[in-house]
Amino acid sequence: MINFLLLISIGFSRIAYAQWQPCHMPEGGYAGCIAANGNLIFTGTRAGIFRSNDYGASWVNLHNGLKVHNITGIAFSVQHIFAADDYYGMFLSDNNGDQWTEINNGLADKQVNSVSLTAAFIFAGTAGGGVFRSADNGNNWAACNNGLNNLIVNSVHSDGSTLAAGTNSGIYLSFDNGSNWIKKDSVPSDYISTVFVNGQYILVSTVNSGLYRSTDNGTTWSHNYFGSDLNFIKSFVLRGTRIYACKWDEGVFYSDNNGLIWTQANNGIPDKYVNSLAQLDTNLYISTFSNGVCRSSALNYNWMKANNGLSAMQNSSILHKNNSLFALTSAWHGIIRSTDGGTSWSRANMGLTDTSVTGICNLDTFIYCGTVSKGVFRSGMSNINWNAVNNGIPVGFVTALKAVGNNLYAALYFFQGAYFSSDKGVTWQKRTNGMDTWSITDFAGCSGNILAGSVSDGAFLSSDNGLNWSQSNTGLLNLRVNALLSNDTLLFDGTNEGMYKSRDCGNTWEICSSGIDNRTVCTMAFIGRKILAGTNDGVFLSLDGGQNWVDISDGLVLKHVLSFSTDGSYVYAATNGAGVWKRSLSEFTGVKEYEQNSSYNIFPNPVSESFFVQNQDNKPLEVKVYDINGKLLISKLITNESIGVNDLSPGLYFVKIGQVIHKVAKW
Repeated sequence: MINFLLLISIGFSRIAYAQWQPCHMPEGGYAGCIAANGNLIFTGTRAGIFRSNDYGASWVNLHNGLKVHNITGIAFSVQHIFAADDYYGMFLSDNNGDQWTEINNGLADKQVNSVSLTAAFIFAGTAGGGVFRSADNGNNWAACNNGLNNLIVNSVHSDGSTLAAGTNSGIYLSFDNGSNWIKKDSVPSDYISTVFVNGQYILVSTVNSGLYRSTDNGTTWSHNYFGSDLNFIKSFVLRGTRIYACKWDEGVFYSDNNGLIWTQANNGIPDKYVNSLAQLDTNLYISTFSNGVCRSSALNYNWMKANNGLSAMQNSSILHKNNSLFALTSAWHGIIRSTDGGTSWSRANMGLTDTSVTGICNLDTFIYCGTVSKGVFRSGMSNINWNAVNNGIPVGFVTALKAVGNNLYAALYFFQGAYFSSDKGVTWQKRTNGMDTWSITDFAGCSGNILAGSVSDGAFLSSDNGLNWSQSNTGLLNLRVNALLSNDTLLFDGTNEGMYKSRDCGNTWEICSSGIDNRTVCTMAFIGRKILAGTNDGVFLSLDGGQNWVDISDGLVLKHVLSFSTDGSYVYAATNGAGVWKRSLSEFTGVKEYEQNSSYNIFPNPVSESFFVQNQDNKPLEVKVYDINGKLLISKLITNESIGVNDLSPGLYFVKIGQVIHKVAKW
């Protein structure tokens, strides 16, 4: 009798239709843009578009039909709403955001940074394709770049007669709706963060050279200052004759003379990293980097958070240990903790003198975190109280922190290399010999070897706990290593262009991206013998050691996943702006593995044209063949005979015989 690794079905219908569910996250987070129309306010986040019909008192998430990576702009015509995303392109709604339709026909570059409307046209500024124009509500797009010598467009704005485009190297104007462009050399060839056109007045904000102002439709320009500089204005909005501006890291300003003199308006503002501005009646609204939306009266400028129902938190890492979930939050909010599976959260920052946290891991009874400016911290599991543990390690920007076996490995930014601790972080030793790279991203152990991934130099291998390192990139075509994963027999490397696998603990690599393709792989995890991969565009599952991957992102609003963890019942996924999501292990795996004896055999496997089912009992068997998504392809009653699979595409299939399921590969 042959011993097989068998797979018992949890129910193939559940494989196809199970979905990720959101955890109940704290309110606020990253809000990228905000706009008002009529009595409605819309804010674009990485968790979708939120709408308020009560002046920001409450919000509802609108994502039906919407693909989200980062909503960068919202604009309105008489009957439609247009939304721009910096990965998925343009979307249209004709019912105030309840339903969205993708409108990317002819839009060769879907990385849309900015959108502007006139009565006749929609303009989209893209990250590499220049400006695109549509005359039919976005149904069709065409590039309009004649004279536009830089195609990286950060901002577009039109008042109906003058169209301005801010690029990575200066400002361009068009007076014929984008058919022809003229570069204005009086403004430095700097990175332009935003442009604003209002009749004869044009405002241009640069990242490094301040604010430039024209009062004659771009013929002449003057250089404006207030405070220390006018660099990096993110947004302008007009209310009556007053212009408001939000400056990255300095909050909100206003001008009553078309930008000549500016006054700060930041009373009570909780977050001066402001992305965008909007006005509705007598209220002003800002979308911020980490505190969601804030609201103020336009009469007294007293800002307050307005996030009821709005949650768009970035969680860069997640860890489950001792019945607690620990999640890293964006910006300066540090670590949050849940003891009820993500239903409620509380801050876990006691003793943490730098709440800009870069990574988290555990070793024995301790948890550790790395920070941007204060090095490594350690806390016990039960009562969270962080203490710095930097004896022997520079106090600085920790880019990677990992427990490998009984040891800790940490890396610091900008050629400071790797550090090793064998005493749970009490002391550290520098381990950089042979590691000539400016930033380490991750560590992994494999059969006694230690691997380190880097931002630009691929993988480094050490066989002596990091005392000596050597580059190990044979077969590795992409040298941006985002994440490493090992189970002591296989090693995986997630890069900016797919997945790689090593069968010899990092000495040589082979690509294994079938199904993931060229997506950016951000994180990986083992679930038993299965492998999860979180990418910038979905969660993927492999049942065959990484050779083939299937998308299991069902239900995720934001598919940019940065970290996984499991508590034995659920897998948790931390996203880049939509909080933490969870999915039952039994649901998303669809199958669970165990050892069992079988009274029949399937051969050959892999199969080319047909496979034979050998039944020792010589009884009729019901044989069903499913694809990896759980779709039934073949159903047949047989007794010791073959089943043809000529019509099936190459890939992984499940053959179900009674209650037992085999994996079969089709070449």
